[in-house]
Order: sequence, then structure tokens, then C-alpha cells
Amino acid sequence: MIFDQTTMLVRNGAVKNDFGSVSIINLFSSIDNPLPKTDKTNTSFVMRECDNADVIIVAYGRSTSFEEEKKAFLNALTEHYNDKLHTIIDSKGLMFSHPLSPFAHQWNIQKLDLKR
Repeated sequence: MIFDQTTMLVRNGAVKNDFGSVSIINLFSSIDNPLPKTDKTNTSFVMRECDNADVIIVAYGRSTSFEEEKKAFLNALTEHYNDKLHTIIDSKGLMFSHPLSPFAHQWNIQKLDLKR
């Protein structure tokens, strides 16, 4: 199997944190468009994977792109899965780190305490 760097880092982080399995899902179904959009099919898939997960790690990075979409997505996750939500804290102590961030290569997973 060939893994891209994100998949490899997620897999390695999952092994180091004693996860039995991992599903990598994306907020957007395609990044080929200049303005990626969420769609019902992708959202349905994301929610189904979240239903089956014991732990959900939100790690979309801290880019300022697509803030409205990320906020809506996080609100939906909080409404349905608040008790399962976690994030990656990077070596600077910042939340929502993407696994590709060089400061997040040593995973520190923290429970999200978000209000509904």
C-alpha cells in the first residue's frame, strides 16, 4: 500500500496512541475546485463514520480558509458527538493542528470541551 504523508502520520499517530483502527475523512469531498463546498453525500458519509467512532479527532488545521464551513461542521459535530470530540494539540499548545504541521508530528490528543 502507498500512503500519502497525511495518511502515514495519522496511521503512525493512531498506533502510538493505541487506536485499534482509524478512518480519515475530509470536510470537503473535493479540493480540485477553487471554492470547495460541502455536499450532502460527503456530509452523510462523515456523519456515518462519526456514528461508528469511539473517538473523533478534529484536525483541520488553523488556516483561515473556509472558516464558515469549518464552524458549521464543528457545530454539527458538537451537537451530535460532543462526548467523542478531541483534537490534536501541537508542540506550541495550539488546538486543531493538522497532522502535516511540523509542530504536530508528536501527537498530543486532547478532549474538546465545547458547549452545545
